[in-house]
Amino acid sequence: MDWDDDAKDLFDQIVGEIPMAFRNMAKGPMQASIDGVCGDRGGDSINADDVIRGNIKGTPAFQKANIRPMYEKLGIDLAPYEELL
Repeated sequence: MDWDDDAKDLFDQIVGEIPMAFRNMAKGPMQASIDGVCGDRGGDSINADDVIRGNIKGTPAFQKANIRPMYEKLGIDLAPYEELL
């Protein structure tokens, strides 16, 4: 699936927030979750919204408390995604 430039940049920023020891382990499942979100909406290209939704959906429940501070640091408002948190 194709990724637009904003989606690639956001993905890289999010991955950059993951501790180095876990990055490689987290990237594959995160990409699969993002692909699934894009596919569910019938998209043919992944956008930044898909990245955010896929990241939230793919994050284990015990780690979701860490999502809000990370997105705040990145300057992203999570209000549109509250139902996923």
